[in-house]
Amino acid sequence: MERLMRNDKQIIDPLKKLLQDHGTISPSEGFSKRLLNAVITGYRLNYSRAYKKQERLGKGIIAILIITTLVIFVELRPTLETMEMIVPIVILAIGLLSLILMFRKLFSAQQ
Repeated sequence: MERLMRNDKQIIDPLKKLLQDHGTISPSEGFSKRLLNAVITGYRLNYSRAYKKQERLGKGIIAILIITTLVIFVELRPTLETMEMIVPIVILAIGLLSLILMFRKLFSAQQ
């Protein structure tokens, strides 16, 4: 965790202090909510920082692969029969992708 701080020989964790102050046997409901909020907030911050560069790199690699595949396909000069098989598959893929993006937007708006 980034929020951990180093003292001379020990690691100081803010969650450890909360647990020591409020006890671990039967915590109150307010403490449970604060602890859950602290954990979720820490995870969101860590995730957003750590993986944005990797996600962009992955999307870039996928885009390059798709473009390369399309260029190779055009260079092979497909026949009309081949195009009749590929066009419905491409339309289905575009439709599924648009559905996934719409559901993702819908569910992110609800949270």
